[in-house]
Amino acid sequence: MKVPQLIAHRGSSKDFPENTFIAIENALIQGAQFVEFDVQLSKEGQPVVLHDNNLKRTTGINKSIFDTSIQELTSIPAGEQKKFGDKFAHIRIPTLEDIVRLISAWPDSTAFIEIKRASLDHFNPESVIKKILDTIEPIKNQCVIISFSNKAVASVQALGTYQTGWIFEPWDQRNESTARELSPDYLFTDYKNVPKNIQSFWPGPWKWGLYEINDAQLILEYTQLGADLVETNAIGELLKHPLLTR
Repeated sequence: MKVPQLIAHRGSSKDFPENTFIAIENALIQGAQFVEFDVQLSKEGQPVVLHDNNLKRTTGINKSIFDTSIQELTSIPAGEQKKFGDKFAHIRIPTLEDIVRLISAWPDSTAFIEIKRASLDHFNPESVIKKILDTIEPIKNQCVIISFSNKAVASVQALGTYQTGWIFEPWDQRNESTARELSPDYLFTDYKNVPKNIQSFWPGPWKWGLYEINDAQLILEYTQLGADLVETNAIGELLKHPLLTR
C-alpha cells in the first residue's frame, strides 16, 4: 500500500503556535522531512514567517502587517493566546532569515515556502519574489517555492533554479489547463476541493499535495487516489501512526 510523505503544515502547528521557530524546529525534531511555512512582508518590505496579513488571529493585535515595522513585528507575542492561553507568551514572529538558519541546520529537510498573495498584491510582485529568493539563497537547494499566484510561480520558474508548486482552487477545467501551462513540480489543493467519486487525479509531471488532513485513515484514502504528499498540523503523532508506518 502506498504511504504518503507528510509535510508539517506551518510546522508542528497542533502543538505549537503556527509558523513560529519553535513549531518548525519541533516538527524537524519529531522527524519531519518536509515543512511548510508562509511568508509575508513587513511595512518596509522585510520577509517574516506569517500566514495572515492581519496580526489579529495569532497575536491578538488588530493591525495590518503592511502597517507594522520589522522591529514591531519581531517584538509582538505570537503565541496564539486564544488557542494556547499564555503557554507561549514568550514566542515571537520569526523573520525569514531566522527560519533559513534553522533549515540550514537540517540539510536533509525540504522547506515548502508559500509566498502569500496579500504581499504580492500589496508590493511589487517581482520585488517580493526577489527579496524572498535572496533571503533563502543559503538553502535554495532545500526549497520549493509555492503560491496561489500562478504568475508568481511562473516568475520563479523563469529564473530556472528553483522547484515550484502551485496551489489552486477550485478543481475545474480552467485550473487544470493552468496547471498544464505552468507544469510545476508540485500541485497543491485543499483535500475538500477534490470531487467526490473521482477515479484519479490529473496526470502530469507534478507530484500531488493535499492539505490540511489530520486523520490517518483519510490520508490513506486520498493517497490511494493519487496524493503523493499531505500537509498536516499533527505531524508528530501521524509520523508514528501505525497506519502510516507500515
